[in-house]
Amino acid sequence: MENRHKYQIKVPFIEPLESSSKTTASVNYSKALGNSGSWIGCGYIDREGKTKKHINVTFPYFSLVLVIEGKGTYVDSQDQLHHLKKGSVFLRKPEYKHSSHCESQPSWKEYYLDCDLNLYKHLSSFLLPDNKKVVYQTSCPLEIIDNFTSFMEFIKKASELDMPSVYIKFIELLNSIFNKTPAFHAQYENESINQVKLDLDKFLNQRIDLKSYCESNLLNYEVFRKEFKEQTGLSLMNYMVRRRLDKACTLLRTTNLRVLEISNELGYSSQYEFSKQFKRYFHLSPKQYRVGNE
Repeated sequence: MENRHKYQIKVPFIEPLESSSKTTASVNYSKALGNSGSWIGCGYIDREGKTKKHINVTFPYFSLVLVIEGKGTYVDSQDQLHHLKKGSVFLRKPEYKHSSHCESQPSWKEYYLDCDLNLYKHLSSFLLPDNKKVVYQTSCPLEIIDNFTSFMEFIKKASELDMPSVYIKFIELLNSIFNKTPAFHAQYENESINQVKLDLDKFLNQRIDLKSYCESNLLNYEVFRKEFKEQTGLSLMNYMVRRRLDKACTLLRTTNLRVLEISNELGYSSQYEFSKQFKRYFHLSPKQYRVGNE
């Protein structure tokens, strides 16, 4: 049932998590699909401000990486250079050489999905996009981060009877990623929406009057809020809430800050208000989320 491919594959560029001396969370959950010989895995890595290079490597299995924080580069098998940043998705395809470099600052954090070679070949025949494209930029990174978190919690606790559901959720997550990238969207977010997103991210710890904000930036509030929701799937207010909770999830998983300190940092009036809103969205308390609801 448990698949230990991370520890069985003898290649120099894979770091066995068992022997890691890291104090912050870098985890992998991987399960075999019955007696098929195939497996599905997912994980989270925090480089803790350290650089990491893979030079002309060929992974023996498929891996998809979502950049949560940090910057880096990816050189594909055609020697094309791609710049990576928060929200970037890149693929490590089996049998294709590539190089990647994670910069030390800001500290690199990632989620990843992986599976064995045979399952990859099967999925690539109908699900994975153009074989020549290996780097994408997601248009809804917050939603995809939520999906990764949910999938990790599910596969972590999955029993043998749950494996059909694990397989289905794995395919759904891959599909949601590729369907949320600009390459698969006919409509791109305009410059106004991109700028508003950047501005709102600066006000996460503040109470902001969104109508006044729009007026001060010469935006028609009623028109813009409808356009914003059409292109992002979220209202302006819900976007602020979700971005605030996104940062809360990162702080809960990657720091030792107390829940009260996190609620204060994010501008909540009380720990109770923060915990109530967090539980409404994730159906877990902040403390349960931090420890994986164990």
